[in-house]
Amino acid sequence: MLLLSSCGEDCTPLTEERDQVQAELIQRDSVIQAIDTTFGLIDSNLVSLKQIESELMLQMREPRKDKEAIQGNVVKMKAIMEMNKTYINDLQSSLDVSNTNMSTLFNIINSMESKIMKNNLHMARLNHDLGTLGADLRTV
Repeated sequence: MLLLSSCGEDCTPLTEERDQVQAELIQRDSVIQAIDTTFGLIDSNLVSLKQIESELMLQMREPRKDKEAIQGNVVKMKAIMEMNKTYINDLQSSLDVSNTNMSTLFNIINSMESKIMKNNLHMARLNHDLGTLGADLRTV
């Protein structure tokens, strides 16, 4: 807030850029949450796959093989693998959007840094001018 109160001019552009940066950070956090959720879902599916695989191996060892049960487990495994593929594709789409947004965020940050530097130079000039004015007043 100190930056905004000392900008010496209309601070609306800086406020708008700050708000956009905050929105980008919220989006970044949501992408991190999406990654965590996706990995949790995939991990859970992998546990299910191992259970089905164990059941399938037992079915294969039985002298009288239940072909329908075996086929059912194979179908379940394929469905779980397809779900994992879908989760990964959805996550990839989110990351692609996030990378685009991160590029925008870096551009905004660079722009803000430039404006801050300009304002700092302006403040330095004003401080110098005030110092000169103070010295001139002391000699009067």
